[in-house]
Amino acid sequence: MDVATLSCYDEELCITSGYYTDDSDFELVNAAEQPFDDNILINLIRRDNHEQCAIYSTSPKTKIHHSKQLKRIIDDCGLSDEIYIKAYYILMRYLSSYLNMNDDILYGCMTIAVKLSEYTNFLNTVEKYIKHCITYEALMNAETLICNTIDWDLNITTPVTYLEAILTMLDVENETKNSLRQISSKLIVQAVTDARCINFSSSVLAMASFIKSVELLLPNGINMSYDILNYASIHQNTPIYLR
Repeated sequence: MDVATLSCYDEELCITSGYYTDDSDFELVNAAEQPFDDNILINLIRRDNHEQCAIYSTSPKTKIHHSKQLKRIIDDCGLSDEIYIKAYYILMRYLSSYLNMNDDILYGCMTIAVKLSEYTNFLNTVEKYIKHCITYEALMNAETLICNTIDWDLNITTPVTYLEAILTMLDVENETKNSLRQISSKLIVQAVTDARCINFSSSVLAMASFIKSVELLLPNGINMSYDILNYASIHQNTPIYLR
């Protein structure tokens, strides 16, 4: 998966001008997700078991409260579900190590997620919105605190990471894959803002959402989704229906 470039569109408008300079740019890029290998689904599951321990340390009530705050901010910016999910898991990683929380941290998680995603064209939208809500200095301080708190480990596994790995295994048209991706992403967003699903791991959320999206879009293809989960040998632990 390509990592978005961190180049400034305009030196005066760039949120991180004066912060992400020299080696810092390369650190952020190197910290992002790396390309998939042949056993990506199984490797992701192993990584998820490790990462989930840190996320569980944050109380469900705190997760729900901040996830809804973050969703409101990202919706106001017109950003995608994928950006929200990435920002949410950055936030959860931050909260697992540091409890000092304010709106600046939410904006910081959002802008980091934008920079690490493929949607570099949204940076101008973000800048246009947030300049009325937070100063550039406060945002830079928030981003610095987040990155330092999580030791610059931005290779965070999210349900979308699993979803993309699953989709690469499907022998269907790209249009169908895109539809499955959109439906699954919306189900994942609903799950991470719902107290009933808040503590499910990334792998469980991805696979449950994927199965449900196949059921909705391709009723005759449900066996195909089970075949993929059988490959990972974990479908028996997956809640198939997200209501």
